[in-house]
Amino acid sequence: MKNSKPKFHLVAPCSISGMNILARTNATSVKRCSVFANLKQGLAFSFQRPGNQINSTENCLVYDCPESEILQSIKRKKNINYYSLYADPLPFEDTICLVGVGIFKIHENKTNYTEAKRICKEESGELTSVLSSKRTKGLSKMLNYLKLGKLAYVGLDDIEQEGKFKTISGQLATCYEYRAWDLGEPKNRRKEYDCVALNKNNNWQVMDCSRKLPFICEILPKGPFPIQDEKVKDSCLIDLSNRKLIKKISDNKEFYKKSLFFYWISNYFTIH
Repeated sequence: MKNSKPKFHLVAPCSISGMNILARTNATSVKRCSVFANLKQGLAFSFQRPGNQINSTENCLVYDCPESEILQSIKRKKNINYYSLYADPLPFEDTICLVGVGIFKIHENKTNYTEAKRICKEESGELTSVLSSKRTKGLSKMLNYLKLGKLAYVGLDDIEQEGKFKTISGQLATCYEYRAWDLGEPKNRRKEYDCVALNKNNNWQVMDCSRKLPFICEILPKGPFPIQDEKVKDSCLIDLSNRKLIKKISDNKEFYKKSLFFYWISNYFTIH
């Protein structure tokens, strides 16, 4: 994610999510609930207007991971709305949620660094940053579990200026305290080696950018969700079952299996 706080977008009016609740509070407005969600590093939340909650329970529920594209745990409920950082597009069923960090997709098909950047951009994302312990260790754990090889490209290189490693969004690695260079890296390398790959041991290695490897895309937060009628964006008039984006689980067993993968992985890759 970028340094600026991303915006939450309305996805499902009159709906509550069944995703794992990370934190909860009473909030006087949806804006205050949004601020609380960012503070707790939540990726989605449900908000109920004050006065509508039953038995004085908290009206701002923050989730550790968002709903995927089939909204499989969404349930209709009056006076409460579901918001997500990931609204357009909703996370695909083959993406993985790293709790408190974001949504990622690991590509098994090997390609060079330039092509990996292009593919990630086409998928509303970018080659992922690894400039934190949570990111490096969480993504390395993914590589180990999925058994895709020892290395995968991430978004860090010194192509523009030798020795000045930057993320895809232009953030300098030297501006961050965290380092995870492997033994002898990045100095002990060939001159033409400019692109960074993450290995299965929580370390970064500099590679020849033409080498073909698996790669990790981060899906960037984006919205708004394409609700067509402005008049019903904040009402219960929307029939979720009629949206083309949303597929009924009972009609597609394969989709259901994949959605369970999204859920399970989101819990497996919680990094403390």
